[in-house]
Amino acid sequence: MVFPHDDVGPECTEFTNTLHAACRELGISLEQNQTARLWQHFTLMLSANRHINLTRITAPAQAAVKHYADSLALLTWAEQASPSTPSVLDVGTGAGFPAVPLAVCRPAWSILAIDSTRKKTDFLAAAAATLDLQRLAVRHVRARELAGQTDPFDLVLCRAVGGVIDCLRETRRLLPPGGNLVLYATPRAAHDLTPAKQRQIERLGFDPAHRHPYRLIAPGEEIERELLIWRRH
Repeated sequence: MVFPHDDVGPECTEFTNTLHAACRELGISLEQNQTARLWQHFTLMLSANRHINLTRITAPAQAAVKHYADSLALLTWAEQASPSTPSVLDVGTGAGFPAVPLAVCRPAWSILAIDSTRKKTDFLAAAAATLDLQRLAVRHVRARELAGQTDPFDLVLCRAVGGVIDCLRETRRLLPPGGNLVLYATPRAAHDLTPAKQRQIERLGFDPAHRHPYRLIAPGEEIERELLIWRRH
């Protein structure tokens, strides 16, 4: 396996082994060059994190699971439920999650990653160029400002963003009928959807949520997660 800058030290090995184990648990296989590029993104993120608030998760094993494997968990649902090469919008991408792991592992997907903080989009644009992610575009813009500026997306992804209703309200005009909004969440998020919120969601033009649970295996812990998926009708 070839790593950037010939970096095959213990932290690189720890990241790689933990990432592969977590992805195996999800039923996802990673190629060697994909793992190397994800490690390279991690090192770029850590370097920039000294000057920009990109992440609080800096331990290699924890990041491998909680950033990278978690981002890729979408594949356990999307490849059976969406077009084979979907157009994807990542809202509130931050350092590039889930956009970068998805762009590395599914290079045919067309992905637009947006964030309201320019320092973060500047970092991500530079990282995408370094990683040669040719179908990953980056914009400094809010979701509500995109409506009318772009074609609708097959998938809109929200990870580590605000409340469910706000996500649905701000992105609904970016989805065609049949398009899906996917929220990366804890199991508690679905239980917090009261009947009143469910009615709000239906009025916004979405079917009831489909729940897609998955489990992340991190050193010393198992993390229950799920995708909450709303189809626009």
